[in-house]
Amino acid sequence: VKHSKFSFAVVQNKMTYNEKGQDVDIPIVAPSAVTEIRSYSVQVTAPADLQEGYKLQVEVNGKSMIVGVPPGGVRQGDVFTAVPQFGGTDTRPNLDIPMNTWRDDLCDCCALGCCHPALCMGIWFTPILLGQVMTRMSRNFLGGAGSPPSTSNTCAIVTGIFLIFIVIEAVISTVLDAEAGCAGSEWVIDSNTGLGAYRCPDGTTSAASSSSNGLNSALSTISFIYFVYMVVSTCMTRAAIRNKFNIQPQCCGECEDCCCAYWCTYCTVTQMARHTYDYRQRDVPCCAGACCNKTGQPEGTPYIV
Repeated sequence: VKHSKFSFAVVQNKMTYNEKGQDVDIPIVAPSAVTEIRSYSVQVTAPADLQEGYKLQVEVNGKSMIVGVPPGGVRQGDVFTAVPQFGGTDTRPNLDIPMNTWRDDLCDCCALGCCHPALCMGIWFTPILLGQVMTRMSRNFLGGAGSPPSTSNTCAIVTGIFLIFIVIEAVISTVLDAEAGCAGSEWVIDSNTGLGAYRCPDGTTSAASSSSNGLNSALSTISFIYFVYMVVSTCMTRAAIRNKFNIQPQCCGECEDCCCAYWCTYCTVTQMARHTYDYRQRDVPCCAGACCNKTGQPEGTPYIV
């Protein structure tokens, strides 16, 4: 799939399946298979069997356009005439994603401004922003490869896992604070007994019960599992972006994705968000619906597959 300085495939609205019901990976139609017959219409040679209404990305004179498959659908090799849905006045977001290099650096978190929604989402809701990026990239909730529509719920799943973790952490912390007799208590190991104890903000300590020791161990285990999940899913998503857009590691070799995900999850997630959508071309206002949808992009933005 080639497109001058950018390279990607898109899927929008209806999916196309083969006779066995399997997802078909549809490439961008090359310029050699597209003939411009008028200033407002093109002839397209179908790259595969396509359903009626399928949105297909084509190239004409070095420009990317979207055409719809006519009623009745088409077979591979059929030539059909279509009117590009988006012309020179197109306000639809265009996936101009850089090849061979990141759009900006790992630490350019404020490149779009200190109050940009992508930055705010990354600071306060990093897992949700990660879920949006994973959905854009057609990844499943573990960061593995997938394809729409099966990956369209990735952000919802990642968000659900995040909320479940927050609720469990809040409930256990509340129970432990109640036993300690103070809010904001810190779990410590008593140097004299070697057992768990509470240290209140005023510096006083009190011994913890056996049930509290069990709850604290459970919370520590759950927190560790969730931390590993975030690191692994972030690492796999970053690796997928690098492979898709041919970005070579800049340091640490093949361990770069893991190192970035482990040491700076927030910076890594926000960099991936900025790379997979050009906010400078069509920004997403803070508190707008697109800021909180499954991709963090305006509706109609194609998936990257």
